[in-house]
Amino acid sequence: MTPGCRSEKIFVAFWTFLLSGLCHVIADWQAGEPCHPHDDLLFFVANFMASALELLVVRRLERVKGYRADHDKDIWSVLLKTTNRVVGYVWVLGFFFWITPKWQYPKLKCSASDTNSVVFDLAAPQGE
Repeated sequence: MTPGCRSEKIFVAFWTFLLSGLCHVIADWQAGEPCHPHDDLLFFVANFMASALELLVVRRLERVKGYRADHDKDIWSVLLKTTNRVVGYVWVLGFFFWITPKWQYPKLKCSASDTNSVVFDLAAPQGE
C-alpha cells in the first residue's frame, strides 16, 4: 500500500470510525451504561459505510458526466454544484433522521425501564 493511495485513505477513515465507536463503547461501559453498548459501535461503522457509499455515488456520477462542476464557470455548472450541495445536505439529514432513533431509542427505553421512571409510550393504545 503506497502512502496517500485510495485504499490507505479508506483504511484510515474506517479505522477512525471504528476507534471512535470503540471509545464510545468503553466510555459507556466505564460510566455504567448497562443498555446496548454495542449500538455505539454499530452507529459509527454505519456512518463510515454511509460516507463510503456517498463517495462512491459521487465519483460514479462525476465519471458519467465527464467533468466536475468545480472546473466550469457557466450558469449550468454553478446550478449543478448548488444542486449537488443541496442533495448532499438532504442525504445527511435523511441518514441521521433514519439512523439516530435506531441507535438511541433502545438505550433510552432500557434506561427508562431500569430507573422506573415514567415514560410516555406513543405507540401504546390510549385509554389503558
